Amino acid sequence: MVISFAGALRYERREPEAARELAEAEIAFAEEHGFRDRLLGDRSLRGWAVTILGQAEQGIADLERAAGSEPSVFQRRARDMLVQAYASVGRTDRALAVVDQALATDALLGAHHSEPELYRLKGEAILSCDSSSTAEAEACLRKAIEIARGQSAKWWELRATASLARLLRDTGHRDEARVMLAEIYHWFTEGFDTGDLKNAKALLDELGA
Repeated sequence: MVISFAGALRYERREPEAARELAEAEIAFAEEHGFRDRLLGDRSLRGWAVTILGQAEQGIADLERAAGSEPSVFQRRARDMLVQAYASVGRTDRALAVVDQALATDALLGAHHSEPELYRLKGEAILSCDSSSTAEAEACLRKAIEIARGQSAKWWELRATASLARLLRDTGHRDEARVMLAEIYHWFTEGFDTGDLKNAKALLDELGA
């Protein structure tokens, strides 16, 4: 369980190399001791990590198997990882299909933990599919922020706000982008070595230039 939680933390921090190492350690441990119920989550974490590290074919295959399993916490996390993996390799049509299915399923189940991130990923995927669909993408990103605020999910709010700030920058609304991103960025008092906060700081510096 310690290895599993450490791997999940590395995933949330967007540290694929560390996540892969932990996933492989837990897979070996689970196989040695017969903890078959742990393997779905471990293999999906490894799939996400190796996809980000450049082994997309192998990683996406693992994630597709995990995401197609019976509904569970591990299955939902694999599904969310699969959306990110598809988007990272330009398969935005597949990313959109999985996001829409995930949102519909979670609504039926009353499972809203991933909702802000799913709407953020949907907005990003819409833009990747069609760069002129700015209004639809913006609506998704603003919904992601709204839901994150309602959940007091500051990390999701940061990610969604950074995505929206980039869109506003590219559509000529730099001042609005800077103000909204600065507000959420300055809420944080630690974690400035993480990828999300580093990216937000770089974008803030650019918007202030």
